[in-house]
Amino acid sequence: MADRTVVYAFMCADLFHIGHLKALQQAKELGDYLIVGILNNDAMSRYKRQPIIPFSERVEIVSNIKCVDEVVEQTDVDPTENLKRIKPDILVHGDDWGEDFLGTKYMRKKKKQVVRTKYYNNQSTTNIMNTIRVRHWARPHTLMPKGIKVAK
Repeated sequence: MADRTVVYAFMCADLFHIGHLKALQQAKELGDYLIVGILNNDAMSRYKRQPIIPFSERVEIVSNIKCVDEVVEQTDVDPTENLKRIKPDILVHGDDWGEDFLGTKYMRKKKKQVVRTKYYNNQSTTNIMNTIRVRHWARPHTLMPKGIKVAK
């Protein structure tokens, strides 16, 4: 990959939404080849919560996005092990994590570029989950087949 600029971005990609897509599109604009690390179920559980969408399905979704060239498993929230193996030119993450997000120390030590892309505030997995709670938990019958009762 010596003759092209390799970009590495990482995400959970659970409940994939427009914010995820915009982040990947911004990352791709920075280079020629975009590799996306998807946190596996264990890494995601340690970082946030148990994923809703299984790892294999999250990988399949992201792999089929036009701007993504390759998807790899990320076994920890910190991408440093993948960065050591892949040796990208640029590490990308949304600006919601702050300037020194995980992996930046390694990249700076290697004199590689770190870029924070604009976080898309209009949509997030948390927003989706909260919308489901507000709209549907108050009326659980809207999600349940007839005859099923929800325990209170």
